[in-house]
Amino acid sequence: YADSQLDILLDNVSNSPNGNPDTAYENKSFSLASSDLSVGAEAYVGLNYRITPNLMVQGQLGGTMGQISQYFDFDGSLQHIFPNSDPEDVEDPSANDILWGSYPLELNGLRLSLGLLISL
Repeated sequence: YADSQLDILLDNVSNSPNGNPDTAYENKSFSLASSDLSVGAEAYVGLNYRITPNLMVQGQLGGTMGQISQYFDFDGSLQHIFPNSDPEDVEDPSANDILWGSYPLELNGLRLSLGLLISL
């Protein structure tokens, strides 16, 4: 299960669109959240070797396979800094910083653990 939150801060650097200080927009901030559930697999293989009755060396290799997708839908800063923008401009990725779609979190990988166990 993955639960992600994307915090967005729209910092209007000029604070005056079109050079008119009377129509200055405030900075805006908000969050987008996404959660998803996926099934994965995890496997371990290990080896313990006893050196003395009280001392043992241990090695373990673990593998993880899985992918969780996060979905975000953000129409971009244009509609927040210039709220009266044309809808064509708001939906145009070349004119606006649109963030929408699925973003996969790849969980594939290996982990190697080595340890020394001492019993008292």
